[in-house]
Amino acid sequence: MKSLRFLNHGMAGFMLVCSALAGQVVAEDALPISEEAYWGEVPVIMSATRIAQSVTDAPVAVTVIDRRMIEASGAREIPELFRMVPGFIVGYHDGHTPSVSYHMSDERYSRRLQVLVDGRSIYTTAIGAVPWATLHITMDDIERIEVVRGPNSASYGANSFLAVINIITREAVLDYGTSVKTNLGDDGVHELFLRHGGGGGKLDYRVTAGFIQDDGFDDRLDYKRTQLVSLRADYQISSSDVLSFQGGVATGPRGVENRFAPDLSVDREKRCLTTMSISSGSAIWV
Repeated sequence: MKSLRFLNHGMAGFMLVCSALAGQVVAEDALPISEEAYWGEVPVIMSATRIAQSVTDAPVAVTVIDRRMIEASGAREIPELFRMVPGFIVGYHDGHTPSVSYHMSDERYSRRLQVLVDGRSIYTTAIGAVPWATLHITMDDIERIEVVRGPNSASYGANSFLAVINIITREAVLDYGTSVKTNLGDDGVHELFLRHGGGGGKLDYRVTAGFIQDDGFDDRLDYKRTQLVSLRADYQISSSDVLSFQGGVATGPRGVENRFAPDLSVDREKRCLTTMSISSGSAIWV
């Protein structure tokens, strides 16, 4: 009987020592929490209520895709960035027709999704959709993207029932100098971008030109060729007011494949053209 009690006490002591050693190992392997986790910068947004406030104070669900996330994502096109937003569905109907939707099936036309560039809608009424494939904005032109999720964004009016996407471009003063960027990949992917920024006094400007080539999906006629040019100019009126102008054009042929009635019409090529100009004073760039 005594030997059994001694065995029980011995096993209990052994298990206590093992648990203490395991706790010590876990504590040594755990990374210490730095003060930056508590005192780090909280993103300031303007898309939620149209006034500057931190994400933690916003009364709606907001996702911010900042410049570091854009560079780390490796995305080639703007729609691909929304794969990082909870609830968003991103797909392609063909090689040159991306679609972005929120909490619903992947649809070709964004009838319930408002998309803005620096606070101005780019929804095209003529086609009932957002021209994702022919936007003249490049990935390097974007400073951050604010996504307001849910019906609370309905204050933006038509097409904003599900969510609002506000693409905020970089100020021209941040891109002084000349840069060249190129991407090469499979399926005929060739991209070339040239950017130049300058200015003097109270005026700053940035000019971007680019060429995008993509052969699309295998065994389908859905290639695209896009040439784009964009301009942004910022004029500092006063210490608190800025007059900004943006304009651009994107054009190029697209391969159109008839997959539903091949006997009625043949595959063809269409040419797309998108132009946009935005002027604003004392807006979200201040």
